[in-house]
Amino acid sequence: MDQLFIGMLFILFDFNFSLGSVTIGLLPDFIGYLLAFSGLAKLRGESPILAKCCAFAPIFAAYSAFSYLVSLLGLVANVFFIYIIGLVEVILRLYFIYQLVQGLKQLEISQQIELYTERLHKYWALMTAFQVFSLLLITSLLLSAACTVVSFVCSILFALKLNMGRINWKNGMALRR
Repeated sequence: MDQLFIGMLFILFDFNFSLGSVTIGLLPDFIGYLLAFSGLAKLRGESPILAKCCAFAPIFAAYSAFSYLVSLLGLVANVFFIYIIGLVEVILRLYFIYQLVQGLKQLEISQQIELYTERLHKYWALMTAFQVFSLLLITSLLLSAACTVVSFVCSILFALKLNMGRINWKNGMALRR
């Protein structure tokens, strides 16, 4: 569960350094998906949904690596194409997080360990809504920025609650040994 949590930090938070048309991601999503894959590989026997997430993680890592390279090398001059690549990446990220929460819910029920999936689902829904609003309001810089800030706060709350679930999982599994 530790690797899954660290991977989710990479997936949830984007910190970039830009130089002209070149963007360097400081916490690349593809590393997060690979770390999440490693953590999910240990849990995939516990839940069919987590097994599905485990299968998707390398695919999402490959797409994310492609997106990272396009940004890093500044290969695309067409703003619309960059927007589409980013939009697909956001959709994949939100889908992955949703499936993860659903898998953790199965795990929570089967193992009877509090993983805070109700709260995680709520934060995921808010993150999703505000990311969609941010993309739709791209022409209004102020509104788009406000939506991005709210989505960022929801990501922080999601990460904190996921960490609490991770701690409960470790303690619950230690008690069963």
